[in-house]
Amino acid sequence: MKTVRILAPVVIIILLSIMVFMLSCGGGGTGSSLEGTWTLTTTPDPGNPAFGNGTYILTLIESSTQLEMDLYFGEGTIEGVPYNFRVQSHWDTDIEGNKYYLFLSEEAEVNPINNKIKCYSPEYTVSSVSGQYRGEGTYSNYTTGTFHSIKQ
Repeated sequence: MKTVRILAPVVIIILLSIMVFMLSCGGGGTGSSLEGTWTLTTTPDPGNPAFGNGTYILTLIESSTQLEMDLYFGEGTIEGVPYNFRVQSHWDTDIEGNKYYLFLSEEAEVNPINNKIKCYSPEYTVSSVSGQYRGEGTYSNYTTGTFHSIKQ
């Protein structure tokens, strides 16, 4: 009986310590909170061609405490055309003043690193994000505009 009185508080303290450690290990990340289906709406700046609207599904690939960001990949369609989606959600504002980046390129794109639509925003929530976009490489004809994405 004496052993139970001594061990019970020790076990409780150890369990509480483990819970606090597990909760703090995630850094400042959002975890898998951006996972799910999203709707994308784009509006070109005056005089620029429209890029289009669509839906996509994101899955968390990595949460990096070293880089202080979460990385998501996904697939979806823009105006019926299959696209690949990649999201970097930074835990703090980066050197460009943004916390959120969405990169899109057609599934058939040979070089998605250089050829993409780059959407970026200084803020985001687990259910919506708005900001600017810029076409790069083969997508440069879309030049610039704004985007809004909302979780379904």
